[in-house]
Parts: sequence; C-alpha cells; structure tokens
Amino acid sequence: MTDLSVPPILARPRSAADSEPNELEPHLRDVRERALELLPDCREELTTVVSVAAYLHDFGKLNGFFQRYIHARDRGEGAISISRKKRSHAYLGALACQHVLRQYGLSDHWQAVGFFAVAKHHATALADFRKVSEYMGETEFGPFTSVIPTKQLETIVTNESLRNAAGEMLSEARPDNVSAAEAFREFVSDFKRKETTTALADFRPTDSGSKEYVHLLRVWSTLTCADKLSSAGLPNRSPKPIDPDHITDHVEVFPEQEGIKGTLNDRREAARKACTGRAEEFLESGNKLARITLPTGFGKTLTGTQTALKVAQIKGGRVIYALPYTSIIDQTDELFQEVFDLSPLEERYTVHHYLAETRTRTGSLPDGDAPSYLDQQLLAETWQSDLILTTFVQLFESLTSPTNKQSLKLPALQDSVIVVDEPQALSHSWWRLISHLCRLLCEYYNIHVIFMTATQPGLFQHDDQVSTPFEFLPVATPYYSLIED
Repeated sequence: MTDLSVPPILARPRSAADSEPNELEPHLRDVRERALELLPDCREELTTVVSVAAYLHDFGKLNGFFQRYIHARDRGEGAISISRKKRSHAYLGALACQHVLRQYGLSDHWQAVGFFAVAKHHATALADFRKVSEYMGETEFGPFTSVIPTKQLETIVTNESLRNAAGEMLSEARPDNVSAAEAFREFVSDFKRKETTTALADFRPTDSGSKEYVHLLRVWSTLTCADKLSSAGLPNRSPKPIDPDHITDHVEVFPEQEGIKGTLNDRREAARKACTGRAEEFLESGNKLARITLPTGFGKTLTGTQTALKVAQIKGGRVIYALPYTSIIDQTDELFQEVFDLSPLEERYTVHHYLAETRTRTGSLPDGDAPSYLDQQLLAETWQSDLILTTFVQLFESLTSPTNKQSLKLPALQDSVIVVDEPQALSHSWWRLISHLCRLLCEYYNIHVIFMTATQPGLFQHDDQVSTPFEFLPVATPYYSLIED
C-alpha cells in the first residue's frame, strides 16, 4: 500500500530553519510534557485524559498515506497526489486515545472527552458536534468515516516500521505493562468492533454549563495550546506575580495636597490600604467573587490592580484586567507601563484586543533562532504573561464556543485573579451568562474575580447558586459622603 519502509517517522516537514527531521515521537512526548505543565493540580481523571490525548493526538500520522506525503515534502519534492482525507490523522488518533482511556478504566464520559478533543484538535472551533452515526458512518462523504480510517490502519498493519511504532506508542500510553505487539493487536481488535460507539452515544456537550462541555473545553484547549507551542518551539511560561508594592512606591511620590484635594487623596489612600489589607481574608473566606465599590475619581484602577496582585502573590497566579472598551484600555495601558516599567511586548505584560499589536518578544529559542513575528503573536495570545490587559469580549467569548485561536488563552486562566472593571457596562442580556461563566471559572479553574465600579450591577441577583460576593469595602459611606459634601 505504501513504499515507506525506512524511519524516521515524521510529524511534519522541515522548515528552512530545521537541520534535522521533525520526528513524530519526540513531538508527542514534548506536547504531553507541555500539556501537563499547563494543567497543574487537577483531578486525576482530567490529568490522565490530558496526558493520553496529548501523547496520542498525532498517532494518526503513522498512517502510510500521511508518511508518504510528508516524506516527499521533507525531501523538497513538493506535494504528491494523496487526498486530504487519506492523509488526515485526527480521527485515527481519537480512536487510539479513546481505546487507551478505556484501558485506564475511565468512564464513557472521559473516553468521549478524550476522543473529541483529539478528533477536533485541528478544527476551527469546538462547536458543531455531529451525531455518533456521522463519526462512524459507512460512506466516504464526511471527514470522519469508517472507510478512510480502515484504509489508513491497513497501511500501518502491513508496514513493519509503522506497526512497531504504533505498538510502542500505544504500549507507553497505557497504564499496564503490555507489550507493543499486544497493545497494537488489541487496538486493531477494538477498531474492528467499533468499540468507540458506546462511549460516544450519550455525549452531547451542547450546553456551555454542562460537565461534558467544560471538561472537553479544558482538554481541547490544553492540547491545542501545547501542540502549537511545541510546533513553534516556544517556551511554556509559569506565572511570576508582579510585586504589588510597585503601586505603593508609585503613589508615595505624589506631592502632598491641601484642602479638598488633600482630603480626596487621604480617602483614596485609605481605600487602597483597606482593600489590599484584606487580600488574605478574601482568600480565606472561601468566596471566589468579590467587589470593590468606589466613586469615580477615587483611584479604583490602582486600588483594584494592587489588590488583585496581592491576591495573586498569595495564591500564585497571573492577573487579568478586563475592561469593556478599547478606548479606555489605552489609558490603563499607559498607567501600567508607567507604574510597573513594563512594555506590552515584554514577556511579563500583554495587551490583547483587536486593535493592539499583541505579540511577545522572547529570547532565543533552543535552536538559537529568534522567534518570528507570527510566533511572537502566538506566544502573546496564550496569555502566559504575569499581567494581561484585555477586553470583556476577549475574556468571555473565549469561554463560549471559542475558536481554535481563542482557546489558546484558556489554560492560562488556571489559578488567575481577574479584575472586571466597570461591569455595569455589560449588557443586561449578558448578566445571566456572565454569572454562569463566573461560576464555571471559579469551580473549574480556581479563579478569583473582583468586580470593580462605582455602581455595582445586579449580576448575581437571579442566580441562587452564587453566594453574595465578598466586599472589600463593606462600608463605602466615607468615600461617597465626600462627594455628597
């Protein structure tokens, strides 16, 4: 079926900067390692699914059609005539992932999560889930059919190099010590019996609040982010919280004022110290939603930012500051650059909205080359900086049927502190959705959210599953009375 008989088994063709072939197995190991780094301290089932999905996501590239095609390109011979369906790889990888998860004894739910995460890891978006019959159909008119994968598997079965590699990968991914030959034989047997159908039958992640959707979103986004970073040779970066005392140093150099201006500055300072002084109390309260309510002109930006940085410093995590409009982001960006002496092109700070030059300059890559402009954009869009300034749209749309590109930032939400500035700008029609998304973030990503404004909207008043948010300033009278006077 294929004339491929000699290793190496490739993941992708060499680029102009590559001196060595891009072999498949090292890529799979690297993606697995990165994916687990992006998913710290999570439940055992989720960690297992991410590990297996990451290691087997490109298992389908073992098929002889793909290897013939990619070797020709690697040799500089150009594309040979093999249809996209025959050289596709996601579905065969999804079947391998589901098969191995069954060896772990995981439920149909987790098997389906792993299957769909791999099946759709190159999809434009996570939405549009078809019925199981369309994944297991008998025709060649869809991207996922039984006919094409059967032909792909035949090219592996009949080629010793590919068959041995497939067995070794399946054996390593499994929890037992089964041999490579036995691991491959069992996979082929499962494939012929269509064992996947049972696991997928009741899986319908159509509701963004369902555990099916949330678990799939986490695995899919983690796999996608790790795969893209690995292919680009870009680093994973853990958050290193910015020192909140930078803001104290900034305000202490302000000249003293007299009269009403002096009184206003005193109240601003009192509010800032009151909020930052309760950061640990907020964390110990068990509540993950909080409010800072201050009149306009009382330094909410610095107060909220320093409070969030203090919370992030204690718990570990990055700070994400979200605003409703790009017009006011520029002003906040200027303030952040001045206070923290950071550029939005540096690794520690990212500004992300549709008008921004969102990219991150980083040092040399392991091969000594500098990242390309596109790679710098990719790195910034993963939100691995310590401080991210963005819009409501970038933040909340990434949680509701995100595109492949939008999903890249989701792993960075883990353990973060989010400041939602001016939440009253959210459309009333969004309130129930925002309340729902905040519950999702807090429960599944261990996020703490601070809503900050002069006039708090009733975002949670109709959600009986949300506790009353923690009030950083339970008594706001001294601040509002100054305006009234």
